[in-house]
Amino acid sequence: MTPQQQQIDAYLKQLKAAGVPDAAIAAAKAQFEASMKAAAQFMPNAAQISQAMSAHMAAMEGFGGGISAANIKTGAAAFEIEADEIKLSPNTTLTPDEQRAIACGADVALLNVQYLNDLTTGISKERCANTLSSWWGIDNRKDMLATIDRLQKTGHRAQFALLAQATPKDTSRALHAALQKTGDDTDEDTLAERLENARAAQKQFTADALIKKGAKAPDMMVWDFARIINIARAGFDAGYLKRDEALAAITAAAAKIRETYKSWKEMSVAYQYARYIWGGDDTYELMKLNMESLLSDKKSPWVTIKW
Repeated sequence: MTPQQQQIDAYLKQLKAAGVPDAAIAAAKAQFEASMKAAAQFMPNAAQISQAMSAHMAAMEGFGGGISAANIKTGAAAFEIEADEIKLSPNTTLTPDEQRAIACGADVALLNVQYLNDLTTGISKERCANTLSSWWGIDNRKDMLATIDRLQKTGHRAQFALLAQATPKDTSRALHAALQKTGDDTDEDTLAERLENARAAQKQFTADALIKKGAKAPDMMVWDFARIINIARAGFDAGYLKRDEALAAITAAAAKIRETYKSWKEMSVAYQYARYIWGGDDTYELMKLNMESLLSDKKSPWVTIKW
């Protein structure tokens, strides 16, 4: 595989990890292949690939994939990423406590290039509706309320905890049978992939000193409750939730998160761990960079607002 093909392959994997639908990923692949073919007698250089990726991300904005053209850097034989830009609304009317609650979803919101200090995401009503429909199957108020209720009651946290605690002898088949008894209908192939991811996560997070050697996996409840925060914001922008309803769901989710973790970093590491189990390492480096930015940037709510 050529360096150019490696760059494209890495990019497509990031789209998949971000939850972009398979049909959209296939379209992106076709676009890049067409661009390469059009180059005729020579392979496209880094600038051409960067331009194609930038154009594709502009077309993909409606999916809220969180892999923006701004955080893509291409070199002659490398594919690098930069932390996403921290965006703040200059017109927020939220109280400090409400802004703290919004910031509990910053791991997701930063990926999706959203405001980190306001109820509104800063994204158009149409794009929010498209994202909710494409990623979550939410097309109306009823769907929105049902999804929030499901995440509050179950979500993925119990499944991820079971996968993280699995021993080397545990098989995906046995775990699948155990989860079916709880009403979890995740298919065995998906569980097998997530089990591999869970084992890889333990090694990766230990190697990067995000968890102590020999320590158990973090409590991953934030995976479900941070997503409540962000879909409630999108639901408000899409017109599915009233302002007070969205804020009620967000502050309740944030209260649960703050009961579980002792710092912004502990919360973020737990979220990243869960995302690693869900989608592998394709967005790991970007999320780690984003966390470092959120913990150090002077305008970050994680810096300006105490845990």
